Amino acid sequence: MIVLVAPFHILSGPYPAFGDESQKGTTPLILAYEATYAGYKFAEIDFTESNPYQHEGNTVRELECRVESSGILNVSGFYRSIVKDDYTLLYFSSDEGSTQNKKFVQYWFDYDRDIIRIKSNHVTGIDTSTAHREIKNVDQRYFDSISLIFRIRDSYDTLAVPIYVPVFVNSRPDSVLIESISPGETTGRDGKTVSATIIKGSIPFETFPGLGENFEIYMSDDDFRIPLKAMIEMTLGYIEIKLRAN
Repeated sequence: MIVLVAPFHILSGPYPAFGDESQKGTTPLILAYEATYAGYKFAEIDFTESNPYQHEGNTVRELECRVESSGILNVSGFYRSIVKDDYTLLYFSSDEGSTQNKKFVQYWFDYDRDIIRIKSNHVTGIDTSTAHREIKNVDQRYFDSISLIFRIRDSYDTLAVPIYVPVFVNSRPDSVLIESISPGETTGRDGKTVSATIIKGSIPFETFPGLGENFEIYMSDDDFRIPLKAMIEMTLGYIEIKLRAN
């Protein structure tokens, strides 16, 4: 059964508000993928990237990712990021699970005051959905797993690898290792072989049980730099994420 996720939560109070519809672009980038494991399709993944717009003196974009899945690898969720022009995070939210057992988390990144605010109904140290906590003395600008992909897309030809990229996941700072960037080939959506740029890396922290460290991302070798495919290591085998045919 496919689990449909509910909209993200928005707080009132001393937190920045985002999403002035009047400022957004009208032609967002939309990318549609499917995820398979051992030949079994278990999820559809849709990415949306808004056109840039102005918010409190910053050029920002909105990135959204919706995952609908079923079966033993049930990873349904809705993820939303507000990022600066370099794709570093200003805001992130996630909703995962069913309506009856939903987990949500939100992060606000106040780099001017070196603070990250967190609100959640399941993170250790936050007991209720109305509480929040702060991480102080933040000395880096962070990405999440979604904004990191877009950042790599825009800058892989200027990255000096290997390089550790700061990310904020599982409600704590961490890093992702980009090990190598090299030319290669992959299979396009039409089944034909196409030139690609292959980004190899590792995730040296636990995301969910059974997921390994290593990954590969295949970017189209053209001006569009579309992520064509990703391979993510599992304890047994790997997950393949590729553009859907329709």
